[in-house]
Amino acid sequence: MPENKRKSILIADTEPRVRQALRLLCEQALEMDVVGEARFITELFVLVEALQPDIVLLDWYLPGQRSITAELLSDLRALCPVTIIITGIHAEARADALASGAAAFVHKGDTPDKLVEILNALH
Repeated sequence: MPENKRKSILIADTEPRVRQALRLLCEQALEMDVVGEARFITELFVLVEALQPDIVLLDWYLPGQRSITAELLSDLRALCPVTIIITGIHAEARADALASGAAAFVHKGDTPDKLVEILNALH
């Protein structure tokens, strides 16, 4: 019987503390493999192509991006079939994130349980 493969995740956020908190949550609570971290949009594209993660946690405001658009998410998915979850501090960004094709939006003010719930539901 094949082993269940752990999901791989790439975290893209400008703040080192946010990336560290998300890494700990993903590795410990969700038993996911964090395969990389990006601070800029250019790093994100390089890492998605090189690492082929299952999931990307993408900050709504990552330096170097015009804005989160369906085109940007489509360009990421052209590199690999990745599930994209947008994180942000502005609740009003939720509708735009989902309209752009994100699988989910997580407000940075939500409890960690909310992200765990979303990731468990998606995978």
